[in-house]
Amino acid sequence: MVLSIFFLSSPFQRFLAFFLSGMSFEGVLLLLAHRGPNHMPELNQRIEGLPRSGIDLVLRLSKMPDILKLSIGSPSFETPEFVKDAALAAIREGKTHYSPDEGLLDLREAILAKCEEYNHFSFDVEKEIVVTSGTSPAIYNTFQCLLEENEEIVIPTPAYFGYSRMVQILGGTPVQVPSSSEANFQPDPEDIKNAVTGSTRAIVVHTPSNPSGAVWSAKNLQAIGEIAEDNDLYIIADEVYERLVYRGAKHVSIASLSDFKDRTITLCGLSKSHAMAGFRIGWIIGPERFMNCYKRIHEQTAICAPTLSQHAAVAALSSPEVSLEYMLTEYQKRADLLIDAFEKDIPYLEPVKTNGSLFMLISIRELVDQKMDEMTHHIDQDEEIKKLLKDDELSALTNGSSPSETAMAYILSKTGVLMMAGHYFGLEGDNYLRVSFAPEHETIVHAIERLKNRF
Repeated sequence: MVLSIFFLSSPFQRFLAFFLSGMSFEGVLLLLAHRGPNHMPELNQRIEGLPRSGIDLVLRLSKMPDILKLSIGSPSFETPEFVKDAALAAIREGKTHYSPDEGLLDLREAILAKCEEYNHFSFDVEKEIVVTSGTSPAIYNTFQCLLEENEEIVIPTPAYFGYSRMVQILGGTPVQVPSSSEANFQPDPEDIKNAVTGSTRAIVVHTPSNPSGAVWSAKNLQAIGEIAEDNDLYIIADEVYERLVYRGAKHVSIASLSDFKDRTITLCGLSKSHAMAGFRIGWIIGPERFMNCYKRIHEQTAICAPTLSQHAAVAALSSPEVSLEYMLTEYQKRADLLIDAFEKDIPYLEPVKTNGSLFMLISIRELVDQKMDEMTHHIDQDEEIKKLLKDDELSALTNGSSPSETAMAYILSKTGVLMMAGHYFGLEGDNYLRVSFAPEHETIVHAIERLKNRF
């Protein structure tokens, strides 16, 4: 009887039918509050309750007309021809089926050779590595393996915003440990030590760092490894920018130090170093017990990384690195162009020199101190921005609750140059904007001209 009532066409008909069936008035109201033609089942309240991602705002602002984007870290270079050729050859040769769950043996062996030569550590290609569809799902699945409800991951910041978001989605607690420009955004091991509690499961190590471009020193990595050892924690080492180091900086893999490899989960890929972002290829290396747990998730959610991309990755890792050196040289030129312009020609914005990744941070302290009222008023008068944003987003920009978001929108409105608000990257980030030097050289030159002439 009750089930058939739901098929009546109008809320009034259903109300009357329930009432005549003998159900109490309160029961009728309760049922109708939860049922009806537009009713949908409940969703995960933890995920629905997460605050909006700043990336949503950046994506909407990126729809402004005639803008130059220094906001994203997608390499401007074409994938090297020999890598494309390897992918095409795999198609022609019919190599389009599933690979082993853990990835092609040829690729795992190529990664091993790279790690032994460049990273100075080794691993078992059968038991301690899985090839993944990029590093992002590998990071998420790593957190899944480690976290129970309300357990903690220590994250030195500024850091890639995805770390904290993923931990929250899984019901864990991200514990941010800020660093400063005065220390070149090198994390302070003592601060990390003080952040560790009985609920901590792991420490995230991200070097070279997004967004700061900091390359962490071997001394700091050694100290962080000892903290993990003393507290029986895992180390999650995101090394996706490992090849993108400049000005004589040297990348050190924490798995190569002392005995830390036995507790280190190393994640890497080819999206940045070989301009292969669309290939979605990465890998995760870790101790056997952890990897057995990881494989249980991987085999159900991914089966295997794209086979064509794996064949392309074998070529990328097995060939001379002439194209890589060219990219490194060009990235450093672009970074130097930006640093020189911010230091000499663009007022209110002070660069923090980068030694790695595809990013640098720009201090906005002077801009905020001198022009906050002008910035909020200007944004409030910009009709293009008003058309793109939700009311609460516009309100946040015009009340200055996040200085870096306000500065981002103001500079975009004045110059047509889009950067990224620093507060997306951690507690101390609201004093900065993140600038990417991944876009084409011409884009960066034009962006500098706009900032000089319109700002």
